[in-house]
Amino acid sequence: MTFAMFLLALALGCAPQLASAAAASGPAVVLGRVVDAGTGRPIAGAIVTLFGSAAAPRSVRGLPSTAAPRVMTNASGQFVARGLRRGTLFFVVTKGGYVDAALGQQRPGGSGQPLPIADGLRITNLEIRMWRHAVIAGTVTDEAGEPIVGARVQAYLRTFVAGRPRLMTDRSASTDDRGAYRLPQLMPGSYQIAVVSTQVAMPTGAIDALLQRTVPDARRNELARDAGAIGAAIAPAGTQFSMTAGTNTISLQPGTATARAAQDGSFVVYPTVFFPSAATASQGVAVTVKSGQERSNVDLQMWPARARRVSGAILSPSGAAEHLPIRLVPAGEDLLPGLATATTMSDAAGVFSFPAVPPGQYVLHVLRTPRVPETADDANRTTVVRSGSIAVSTSATPSPGPVVPPPIPADATLYAQVPLNVGDADISGLAVPLRAAPRVAGRVEFDGSGERPDALTLANVRVFLDPADGSKLPEGLGFVTGRIDSAGQFITYGVPPGKYFVRVSGLSDWFFKSALYEGRDLADTPLELASGAVSGVVLTFTDRPSGFTGAVRAGAKPDGAAVVLAFPADDTLWSANGSAPRRIRTARAAEDGTYVFPVLPPGEYYLIALREDVMDAFQDPAFLQSIAPSATRVRLLEGDRRTQDLRTVSLR
Repeated sequence: MTFAMFLLALALGCAPQLASAAAASGPAVVLGRVVDAGTGRPIAGAIVTLFGSAAAPRSVRGLPSTAAPRVMTNASGQFVARGLRRGTLFFVVTKGGYVDAALGQQRPGGSGQPLPIADGLRITNLEIRMWRHAVIAGTVTDEAGEPIVGARVQAYLRTFVAGRPRLMTDRSASTDDRGAYRLPQLMPGSYQIAVVSTQVAMPTGAIDALLQRTVPDARRNELARDAGAIGAAIAPAGTQFSMTAGTNTISLQPGTATARAAQDGSFVVYPTVFFPSAATASQGVAVTVKSGQERSNVDLQMWPARARRVSGAILSPSGAAEHLPIRLVPAGEDLLPGLATATTMSDAAGVFSFPAVPPGQYVLHVLRTPRVPETADDANRTTVVRSGSIAVSTSATPSPGPVVPPPIPADATLYAQVPLNVGDADISGLAVPLRAAPRVAGRVEFDGSGERPDALTLANVRVFLDPADGSKLPEGLGFVTGRIDSAGQFITYGVPPGKYFVRVSGLSDWFFKSALYEGRDLADTPLELASGAVSGVVLTFTDRPSGFTGAVRAGAKPDGAAVVLAFPADDTLWSANGSAPRRIRTARAAEDGTYVFPVLPPGEYYLIALREDVMDAFQDPAFLQSIAPSATRVRLLEGDRRTQDLRTVSLR
């Protein structure tokens, strides 16, 4: 059979499968099909992008290109990938109206599977499934049932973080002149829908400094960054809807449900509402959508509240706390911590004012991170800072060679967290003292015979403090909270008080083993940071990591569709374990059913092989409790490379 005849047979649905064992030498060929996961129907016009060492490089006009090879499916949903080399191949498929997909996915957003490619291989039965986007639609009305125009409706995807349900920001849309909204391109799942109303106030002096360039460029960059952090859209007069309140300009969303001034000088505002008409995310009702489903009539109604002014001054130990971002966050909101009801910025004298705060229980948050010292390399970088329509940039030619990250500044991070009860009267004269945030310091050690990392490699290692409750660190701290210097000493930024795990990443040949402090491993037991610094923490790396490997079978055959879940036998480690728990891991089985966990800390584990379509909430302690009796309990010793074969467990 010629290759042309082979393609014709495939198009007719009668092409034979060519076994890899019989393949000749030369380039490999993969023939596959993209189908709708719900209906099984072929999807035409899907773009299949090839990644991995087996993908042949593209050429553009006869010249090599770094772009990944791409092919398009025909009317029957079929595609052909030619000229493949020995190696590993990954497929990513995109198509309008569908969630991006990968080979082997069993649920939208699930894990993909690599495909091993041998010389001369011919594969004819590859199938990739795609799930359609879902849609949620409805209306937003005010207390009189009148449509609210221009309100921003936000979808939050329900997920699990640190063993707790949390909401993750997803799509948003604005209501039209009928008060109607439509949230397209949603991945199938469970969502909460909200109209977020954050009252943003900016001192007029800060606005003038940004728009009229009355401060140096470096300070303008910081000011623009901080304005963006509180959600202020700074723009020339006339390009946004705003109201003047004393020495502040309060930014308001356009539409009929915006804040308005009352006769007594106070404001009437429309607070954030969660579907159907709840004040908090915890009181809201989730909306679940399946592949291709459109849920309509998800209507929200907003009710006005008489707002009160909250004002005071930020007291800094080093002088005026000028132009600091200040956030007012509802107290006790576990599903969506950090969603601000009101934000503002202190003026040049440290004075602040929230002109319009609805009644409720709040926590006032202030954080000032120290300025990163400038280095000689800073002149060779390009910096762009954007806040609304403001973009401040300095451009230059980047310097060649490795980049040495800046050290952690010696200055302290200053913070304040003040509980507030806003009732039926204004609050004035608040004195908010800033305190030095606690930080963590120590040294690194290497347990092994391998070559130690050089100073540049160590400087790029990321040390970070991971809040035990899975919440995000405040704006300004980012992902990297600590660095290691050339002498093997590390120190972190100061962080707000709380419980934290110590995490480390960024080394390829050495693996994070432990963070020991007073006999405790801070990688597994959170450290309570209250005030002052914690020193003497020892970060240990090893070149002999422990881990699992094995094979999964379903009946008598290898199960290449299984996902292996490893989780600790100690159920106290199933929750409050941070946003990156290191003892709860998944590994996708390869085509031949083999799996590997290259790095897992020593300890007692449960191992279980499951179909991924039942694992959408695998960090839920209730789910882990339900599958533990069906799992295999295994002890992993330090430096142990243990083999453990499994059989796929059916939960349905």
